Amino acid sequence: MKGTTKNYDTKSYGSLDDTVILIEADESTPLLVDRRLSLGSFIGRYNNDNEYGKEKSLFFFDYSVWSLASKSSVSSTKSFKSHFWELKVLAIVLLFAAAIGIAMYLLIVETRLPSITFSLDLVHHDVWSIKKLPMGPRMDPLNVDSVMITQTGSNNCDNPIQCQNILQQMQSDYSNRLKQELPYNFLIGCDGVAYEVRGWTYESGMEGVDQKRTLVIGLIGNFDYTSPPHVLIKTLKFLMKESVKRRKLKRFHQVHNLNKFCTDCVENTLIQ
Repeated sequence: MKGTTKNYDTKSYGSLDDTVILIEADESTPLLVDRRLSLGSFIGRYNNDNEYGKEKSLFFFDYSVWSLASKSSVSSTKSFKSHFWELKVLAIVLLFAAAIGIAMYLLIVETRLPSITFSLDLVHHDVWSIKKLPMGPRMDPLNVDSVMITQTGSNNCDNPIQCQNILQQMQSDYSNRLKQELPYNFLIGCDGVAYEVRGWTYESGMEGVDQKRTLVIGLIGNFDYTSPPHVLIKTLKFLMKESVKRRKLKRFHQVHNLNKFCTDCVENTLIQ
């Protein structure tokens, strides 16, 4: 190496490309000393004697800073990734807990309600009726705790067209006399279809019953000497379950005159 150097109480352990690496003579464990510190110490001394050393010192300083910044960046990246995965796991756990909570709630609600695994074929009033007639006072569904089962005494019907013709004829006769709708909440034909008359909204208009507390369901036909077909009885059960499901009828209710038409329709009822 060109140039003059000062004498230091040091030992030379080797060189590479004319670069001399000096170690303090009084170091007891030279191999354990951080090389970056030794190199910085050497550069600090070498800067006083050589312009080349100043340029090299800037290079080594920049490299040291870059090295420390890189390590800090890698450490920050690892920390970010670690926190990201922790948040992701926490979000999955919260979603799983929410799903379990919703499932338990739905299970509890389902156990408190009657079975609703049925299909009710219901024809609304505006579909079959050809007249707009007064419906009477409105009914409070919170007070409805009984059902009256009766029959129309008319001809039987076993298909929708026939049943609707009978309903229209009955409606015309009744309205000509009393100017009101038929005195039923619902009517059921032997076709297995329920027909809305006054529905769940209005009182039935049937005399001899507590209209504020009673749904009146009529069976289309005369069943004094014959039993109603199975499909009619099935629809009758479904209609009462639907009434409970929609909270138009209390779950535990009384059913009147049911034994005459159906001896096994006793679910959630008190027969009189």
